[in-house]
Amino acid sequence: MKLSLFFALIMSLILSSCQSEKKIELKFTPAVGQSFRMILIKKQVITESSAMGDRKSEITSNTGYRFFVKDKQQYTTTLDVSIESVKLRLSTPQGTFQFNSAKPGSSTNFLSFIYRQMIGQKVQLILKTDGEVLSVRGLDAWAEHMLDSLGVSDQKMRESFKEGFRQFYSENTLRAAYNRVFNIFPDKKIKLNETWERTLKLDMPVAHQKKESWKLIEYTPEKAVLELYAKISSPDSGDTPELPQLKSKYHVWGIETASFEIDPRTGWILAAKRLSYIKSKITLENKSQKALKVEVPIKFQEQIRFLPVDEVL
Repeated sequence: MKLSLFFALIMSLILSSCQSEKKIELKFTPAVGQSFRMILIKKQVITESSAMGDRKSEITSNTGYRFFVKDKQQYTTTLDVSIESVKLRLSTPQGTFQFNSAKPGSSTNFLSFIYRQMIGQKVQLILKTDGEVLSVRGLDAWAEHMLDSLGVSDQKMRESFKEGFRQFYSENTLRAAYNRVFNIFPDKKIKLNETWERTLKLDMPVAHQKKESWKLIEYTPEKAVLELYAKISSPDSGDTPELPQLKSKYHVWGIETASFEIDPRTGWILAAKRLSYIKSKITLENKSQKALKVEVPIKFQEQIRFLPVDEVL
């Protein structure tokens, strides 16, 4: 009996060692025709400090997405993404704005109109197998849909609206947002408990550099768990282009942690969470009056959860 237990223990250690030495390939490779529904829950708190005291803004949102695999090539996957629901609460020193797409649209608020027009609209993502979003398509059609809903026929007004829309929903902004969801896979085969690193240059919420350290902490044929620890920093900026008489500098630092559970057979996300804490300081200096400086410390905190619809509804 003792020998059999000893033998079982030895075999368990051998199997565990083999598992930890096994090279694992994790990629985003869902099949054409597959669809996936998820809920993105986000909370952001922005605190701006000054001599007058702290000014805090808080944003909480709950957005339902449907992803459909439209096409698949050797190195890329095309996803159709549509928004199925939006619930939002924005609280600032100026007031509070709330929106819920599940409730009838009685509000004449223009922001409510914008969010209601998001429902059912599609954009198309082109992703690499490591999850990096290469492009976002369909924003012009989205803007045209809004203009048609508003009944705007004047061409100059339409062009002006589309220009503002591109600033609010630019391809770069959406690509950065979706990269935080999908761009999580290593560019090589890895072992259990192995780490891999990369450096990203980003501009949301302000320009910064992020040094990421990822680690595969759990693996079975049905589930893989990835963990992230990242340091955030940025160099000083140069002159402010819009205001030549002012010299603007900022410094950003912070950390981000994340945990992603994925299906290693397809790369679909089973569950995820991200926590970000960023501090920044902006200094404005009048070039003609060097002694005149204004410093604005800003704190940015963000919590994100990405869950299957069934866990939320």
